[in-house]
Amino acid sequence: MSLDNIKSREVLFKDKLKHDLKSHYQELDDKLEAILSSLDIELDNNSVSYKTLREQFTDLYVLDINGLMILLRKLGDQMMTSEEMLMRN
Repeated sequence: MSLDNIKSREVLFKDKLKHDLKSHYQELDDKLEAILSSLDIELDNNSVSYKTLREQFTDLYVLDINGLMILLRKLGDQMMTSEEMLMRN
């Protein structure tokens, strides 16, 4: 996975949130329903706590993308430093 791939995923995801939030929520509702029902937890899609949970999952996904970008940048910096050291020897 490259930095360009992750950046592309981030742009697509944010674009989807901006232009088609309803379908994002529907996909997330389906996933959360499967998880919660497997744990025998009743689901009320209209409750404030459920909507908060759904928002938190969306935030976590954005954080995950940002974390991957930071990690790849740091790895790239370390690789460049290692290559510079090897070239000096």
